[in-house]
Amino acid sequence: MEGQLEQFFYEKFISNLETGRVRLKEMWNSDQKWTSSEWTKKVTDAAQKATLDSLDALNAGDKQVAAKGHSDIHGYSEYLTIDVTGYDEATWSHPIIAVEHENSVCIDKIKYCAWKLLSVRAKLRVLICYIDPSRKYINAPEKFEDLEIDKIVKDNPNTSFSVILGHWNNDPLKSESWKEVYKLKTLSDICQTM
Repeated sequence: MEGQLEQFFYEKFISNLETGRVRLKEMWNSDQKWTSSEWTKKVTDAAQKATLDSLDALNAGDKQVAAKGHSDIHGYSEYLTIDVTGYDEATWSHPIIAVEHENSVCIDKIKYCAWKLLSVRAKLRVLICYIDPSRKYINAPEKFEDLEIDKIVKDNPNTSFSVILGHWNNDPLKSESWKEVYKLKTLSDICQTM
């Protein structure tokens, strides 16, 4: 399962977005789009549910998920300032899954989130971020390579790290699936850019 964990998480994330498709499409149609706090909440909710599903698939013992807007049994919604953390409460070992959602157009902020995830020991680390090939947002990364994530992960070749990359110019109103908006990049995809 471990080699397929990234793909499993991605599929669950997309499925969770599909569940809220109508409301998300309404939000997309507004001027707020990716940068609104409501969008952040919806994407974090999808990531939180994908984390729970992934923990189930891994047969994690006493699974807990702490996420913005979703407190665990201890009342915490974030550990280590990571947006979504899935762990086995019975062992209090390192997190099993760590997810960061960054909808800033600032490349340095996105790189910081990648670095932060790589600083945490976890079976799966996922960064959800965005690019803007249309150049609507002037400071936004235009393509994946602009993020320079390969430079951050190069010293961590034996780790589980993936990026779910949102494309600002792929309008979900015109897309058949959220897979046209969000693409999965695994560590092997990232390392190919090096």
